[in-house]
Amino acid sequence: MTDQIDSWTVAGRTFTSRLIVGTGKYKDYATNAAAAEAAGAEIVTVAVRRVNLSDPSQPMLADYVKPDRFVYLPNTDPKRVGWQNRNYRYVGGHWWAWREEG
Repeated sequence: MTDQIDSWTVAGRTFTSRLIVGTGKYKDYATNAAAAEAAGAEIVTVAVRRVNLSDPSQPMLADYVKPDRFVYLPNTDPKRVGWQNRNYRYVGGHWWAWREEG
């Protein structure tokens, strides 16, 4: 038996968890953060149209699901939210990136 850590690497970043947790089905951000932590996930998907990214007077995902602990994987079509012809966008205090296929 070996003592190797099962890991995988994407874009130069190495992960040890293969579980990706969604952020859209929880009653609040605190519950979402607790579930992602309990699961040991390192990546969360984010439906950009469903989360508050710009109104600091309202709860924000980044206040609970910490971007220094989790990688955010945006789950949206940028054309639907008006970000045509841009690959990066600074929203809610964080850089968001995506790659369109086809």
